Amino acid sequence: ASVVQPMKQLKHFERFYLSKGEEKLIVFTLAAEDLSIINQALEQIVESGTFQVMIGSSSDDIRLEGSILVK
Repeated sequence: ASVVQPMKQLKHFERFYLSKGEEKLIVFTLAAEDLSIINQALEQIVESGTFQVMIGSSSDDIRLEGSILVK
């Protein structure tokens, strides 16, 4: 990134409840604004690159990871 960013940032949050042993397909959408930063010119932009996506019950309990390539 052209501007120093924290290693992990909470960019999207939705709460889902599942019973023990329950399986469910869960879909949520990341918008461009979720991947944006404020650059040195104070403009909101989305830079190209690979973004790591982590899903879990907390930042210490990541249960699923993936990546998104932005061109």
